[in-house]
Amino acid sequence: MTTQTLIDLQSFLQADFSHAELVHGVVQPVSPVQLQHSLVVTKLLVRLSLWNQSQQQPGLVGTELGFVLGPNTLRAADVFFINADQLGLQQRSDGYWQGAPTVAVEVISPNERAIDVEEKINDYLAANVQLMWIIYPRLGSVHQIEANQQRLVLGSNDCLEHVRLLPQFIVPIRELLS
Repeated sequence: MTTQTLIDLQSFLQADFSHAELVHGVVQPVSPVQLQHSLVVTKLLVRLSLWNQSQQQPGLVGTELGFVLGPNTLRAADVFFINADQLGLQQRSDGYWQGAPTVAVEVISPNERAIDVEEKINDYLAANVQLMWIIYPRLGSVHQIEANQQRLVLGSNDCLEHVRLLPQFIVPIRELLS
């Protein structure tokens, strides 16, 4: 039986781990991604960025920003959107974002374990993310997750959209995964 050494967020930041997340005090390495994962992230990032630029009050769109989701939890979203209201609540700095983004997107790689994906979803929900899209490229599906809502499973004939959080943003899943 192996024992995991727990560290706090401050120790994690001082150690300057590269390519790792801190999950409830445990350092978890993050592997480089494969081509399909990278292409899906890039397509979604471009579409979301163009949509954001067209908004009267643009937010912040990006990839791999570290989000402090709890006292000893630092996660990086594959793609994220932070709305203008949330931007005003936090002063910009070169550090990590305190709390969850408005929208967090994870693209699931073939080697990711279901338990790790669910733990990540739970961490974001506990930190009050408003919307998560969990994209499964190999399955051709997306799980849309919101707090206190039934999980929606979208197929390749559906679209990524959310009228309240991302008005007029529509991306066909088939296009995203092709």
